[in-house]
Amino acid sequence: MSHLRLIICVVVCLTCSVSITKVAAQEREGATSQPEYVIEVSRADGCLFAPIKGTTNRGSLVYTLPRPVNYLPDSAGHPIVSKVTFSAQQNGDFWSLSVVVGVGEFYDAGEQQVAALTLRTNERAEVREVARFGLNPFSVGVVKVLGATASKPRVNSRVQSISVEKLEANMLPEPYRLTLKNNSSKDVLAIQYNTYKNGQFLFLKWLGMGLPRPLIKAGEVYRLEALSEAHTCADPDGYRPAQSNRLDIVSAVFTDGSYEGEPGLAALLRGVALGNKKHLGRVVATLNNLSENEKSIPAVVIYQLRYLAEGIDETADSYIVDELENSLPPLGPEATFALPNFIRAGQHDVKTNLLIDAQQLEDISNKTQKAKAMNVWLTQTKAKYEHWLALAKAVTAH
Repeated sequence: MSHLRLIICVVVCLTCSVSITKVAAQEREGATSQPEYVIEVSRADGCLFAPIKGTTNRGSLVYTLPRPVNYLPDSAGHPIVSKVTFSAQQNGDFWSLSVVVGVGEFYDAGEQQVAALTLRTNERAEVREVARFGLNPFSVGVVKVLGATASKPRVNSRVQSISVEKLEANMLPEPYRLTLKNNSSKDVLAIQYNTYKNGQFLFLKWLGMGLPRPLIKAGEVYRLEALSEAHTCADPDGYRPAQSNRLDIVSAVFTDGSYEGEPGLAALLRGVALGNKKHLGRVVATLNNLSENEKSIPAVVIYQLRYLAEGIDETADSYIVDELENSLPPLGPEATFALPNFIRAGQHDVKTNLLIDAQQLEDISNKTQKAKAMNVWLTQTKAKYEHWLALAKAVTAH
């Protein structure tokens, strides 16, 4: 499967970090010390891990499923199974584990718990209940970490403007710590790295893509905590981490939409931005055209936000797909599958934000009727959509 297809399988995680075979080890980002335990999920091609952290000894791991090539969009009323969440919390000498199946092509159309387990450390159980969702059974457990000293991986940068200033490798399964410098005169919006074991692809992860600010400003550095593990499962005594031994910085996308390295991440960002841009202009115009009297009536603003959301059909028009495809080098047959869904993801993001904002304003109005609070909220919300639209236009300018 191509990296473009891998990216579309996790397009919803625009703030997170996984590949089709990687679960949300976004928990690992920010883990600054070796965990004592990890959640282990075993599949046919190896195991996936997420750390147990904090004073309450709890953790979670989200396994994202590949999107079927042929499927009915959620708008047709048939949301697809898209993720499985494994959660664990320590209770004395035992671990309470929960397995929840999530549906929706954008991972937000509902969840259902399918299993609740009580296990000892290093004990595994097979979760057969997922079979009714068309999934193969998983084996899951919490295992003790038997740490090992990490070797430094070989690091390659395929991005001319990104240099690796420093590399640290401590105890496994701690992440590798890299200091990256943006040598460009432009701000970096997002980067992607891939990890490998003996030349075999393991995981891809991207960072950034946050609309309010760039990931690495021009001339500045970014401290990256990168995944270190391979797919090797724990043994009966615990988890003896096997590490990746190669890490590639494969792409960087700048805030003006230009990119260096592989084009897949640029395709994603531009596609999402095109989907954003299609509807954000109408959102900004509607909010700006509210009269002073309408702005002071929460019910009117709430109605407008929900009306705007209802008007978003999440359809990738052919002319937008053509615009995206023409802005990139040839991407191969996977582009037919991926590009429309990048655009639809951008539309869905706008729709979701409108509904969240409408609910937030409703909650505020139920707590206070003060005009000042309403005006502050509306000013901030308008500014958010205006900034979002400006960035979407910039990213799609190339």
